[in-house]
Amino acid sequence: MERVSSMAVSRQKDQGPYTDLLRWQMRGLLLAILGVIVVVGLRILGLVWAGRSTLVEPFELVTLASCGFCFILLRRQAFFVAAWFFFLSHIATMVVTALVIRVNMLAFLPLVIAGAGFMLRPNMVLVIAGLCMGATVSVGLSSHLPFLDPGSIIRPSHALVIQQYLSLEGLATMLGWSSARFLHDLVGESALAQRHSHLKSAFLARMSHEIRTPLNGVVGMVQVLRESGLNVHQQASLATLSRAGDALMGIVNNVQDLSKIEAGHLQLVALPFDLWTFMVGVGALFRPEATRKGLTLTIAPEVPRWVIGDALRVGQIATNLISNAVKFTEQGTVAVSLDGGWGDAPQVRLTVADTGIGIPPQQAETIFDDYVQGLDSETIRSQGTGLGLAICRQLTVAMDGRIWFDSPPGKGTAFMVEVLLPPGTPPQLPDPQDHAPVRHLRVLVAEDDPISQEALRTL
Repeated sequence: MERVSSMAVSRQKDQGPYTDLLRWQMRGLLLAILGVIVVVGLRILGLVWAGRSTLVEPFELVTLASCGFCFILLRRQAFFVAAWFFFLSHIATMVVTALVIRVNMLAFLPLVIAGAGFMLRPNMVLVIAGLCMGATVSVGLSSHLPFLDPGSIIRPSHALVIQQYLSLEGLATMLGWSSARFLHDLVGESALAQRHSHLKSAFLARMSHEIRTPLNGVVGMVQVLRESGLNVHQQASLATLSRAGDALMGIVNNVQDLSKIEAGHLQLVALPFDLWTFMVGVGALFRPEATRKGLTLTIAPEVPRWVIGDALRVGQIATNLISNAVKFTEQGTVAVSLDGGWGDAPQVRLTVADTGIGIPPQQAETIFDDYVQGLDSETIRSQGTGLGLAICRQLTVAMDGRIWFDSPPGKGTAFMVEVLLPPGTPPQLPDPQDHAPVRHLRVLVAEDDPISQEALRTL
C-alpha cells in the first residue's frame, strides 16, 4: 500500500519565531519557579534540620505554594496566566512582608521587574513596574511600618531607603522594558523575513508553473519535428533546440521543487523500487557527456536491489550530484558507489566522487545554500542556478538523512548522502493471461494550453 509522508505547513507555523519565543519564555519561567522553590525550600529544610522551625516565616510557605500553583499552570500550557500569577503573587507577598515584618523585602521588587522583561511584552513590563513602584510608595507612606514609632509617617533615614528602592526599580524598569522590546523586535523582524520568504516561494512556484506549461508544448513540438523528415542540418539545429529546452525545463523544475520544499508542500511517496537498476539508469543519462569529455563514469552499487522509498526524489539527488561531477570535471574519473547497512536503521549511502578542481575552502560553509555556485564563473563556465545542492540538502533532510562532502585541495570532491531506505520486495505483477488483450484504447487528456493541445494531437 502506498505510504505518503508530507512536510505540512502547520509544522512550519508551529516552529515560527513567535512560537520559539514563547517556548523560550516558558522555559525561563519554569527555571525561575524552580529557582525560587530550591532557594526557599533549602532555607526551610535547613531551619527544620537545625531545630529552629519557629524561624520559618509565613511568607516563605506562601511563596512555595504560589510557585507550585504556577508550575501546575505551566503544565497545562497556560503560560500567560502562570506568568501573571507568578509576578503578582510575588509582589503581593513582598509588600505584605514589608508591612508586617521588615521593609527591606522591597529590595526584591527590582528583580521582579527585570525578570518580567524576559517573560512579558513591553507594555506589560510597564504595568508590573507601575505596580511595584506604587507598592513601594504605599509601604513608605504607611503609618504602621515595622521598626518605626507609632504615628510617624517616614523618617528621613527611611525616606532615603524608599528613594533608593524607587531608584533601583526605575533602573530595573529600563532594563526590563529594553529587554522585552529587543526580544519582540527581533522576533518581529524574523517573522517578517519568514513571511517574505514564503511569499517569494509562492511567487516562484506560481511563475515556474506558468512557464512550464508553454515549455511543455515547445518540448512536445520538438519531439514531433524529430519524427518528421528533416535533413542533417535541420536535425542538428533541432538537437540544439532540444538540449536548450531540456536545460530550461531542468531549471524550471529545480525552482519549483525548491519552492515546494520551502512552502512545506513536498510529498514523499514510499514505494518499492529496484535501486540497483535505477542507479544504473541514472548513470546512463550522463555517460554520453562523460564520454564526450573523455571521462570514465563508473557505477558500483553494492546494496540489495529492492528497497522502499521515493524513487523520484532519490533519483533527483543522484542526478544533481552526478551532473555537477561531470560538469566540473575536465579530466579523470567520476565514480558513483552505493553501500548500505541493514540494522535498526537501514541506511543507504550514495557517494559521488570526481577528480575535478574541487570546492574552495571559503565556500564550504555556503555550498548548500540557495542560488550559490560552488565555482567562480571565471574559472569554469557552468550553466545553472545554483539550486542543485540546495535541493539535495532539502530532500535529504526530508528523508531523515544527511549530506556532506570532502574536497581536499587539488584532489577533486566527494559528496556523500545517507538516507533511510528499508529493504523491500518486488511488487506482484498480474499475469498477462488473466487479461484479454486491448487492441483499441482511447485516452482522454485535459489540457487548456493550445500549444500543448497541438503537440498531443500530432503525437
